[in-house]
Amino acid sequence: MDTVKAILFAVLAFLMYFKSEKRFIVLLDVQGDPKELLTMDNIEEILKVQKDMGEHMHQGTPKNAWNYVLLTGKQNADEGVETYENYLKKLKFLKDFKVEAFDNKAQSQALRLLTHMFIYAKGLFANYVTGETIEQIDTAVGEYDKFFTDFSTDFCNEDALANTEKDFIVNLLRYTPPDGSVEFAIYEKAALYNIFPIIGTRIPMSGFPTNYWDRFALVEYSRQGYCHLVCSVLMQEKVENKRRGLEDSITLLTQRANLS
Repeated sequence: MDTVKAILFAVLAFLMYFKSEKRFIVLLDVQGDPKELLTMDNIEEILKVQKDMGEHMHQGTPKNAWNYVLLTGKQNADEGVETYENYLKKLKFLKDFKVEAFDNKAQSQALRLLTHMFIYAKGLFANYVTGETIEQIDTAVGEYDKFFTDFSTDFCNEDALANTEKDFIVNLLRYTPPDGSVEFAIYEKAALYNIFPIIGTRIPMSGFPTNYWDRFALVEYSRQGYCHLVCSVLMQEKVENKRRGLEDSITLLTQRANLS
């Protein structure tokens, strides 16, 4: 009985360490001086969009010309999206914007920590014990989705791979009803458990949007690691599960903005 109590206390203490938060993700079309973004309050990340990756979902041309993404700090419980939108409307250097609120729940933070621990541990095992690698597509001997081959040429060439800046993929996901989450989970598990440990991926922020979208995730890669994901045979095999699982999505390849 004492053992059970100790375990329950440890679990409770673990969960209490994480406190639920409300934050905003802000998609921007900046037409003025982007350094003006530095004047905004309570901003934790300013990301410059490198490429709209939505084409790989066969959704046609991007709906909006987002060129920056902001992630705010914690918001007051009574701070609504409409209030924040009214603040953004006053900023003359913004041509367009979209604000999405998301809950960074305590359980989600705890799960993300456990996922990182698994990715790190399996990565160490793969690197130092099994020598596991990620099989890559060979565009010279096979027919592959044009998006992936074009991406490989433009973003995975020698010059691009020399870029040491971290890539951050901004993901907003809406599942296909009624059970698209099941299809998407097939793709997600393949990435999380088979590819992420090998390339050393992190998920610095995630949450559950409060309006249209079902999931939000910010995923960090090295350029080489992201190229290994996008150009992997496993990605080719599972991307159809992702397409069937998502009714709508926004996927933006970004890097931290250098505004100094």
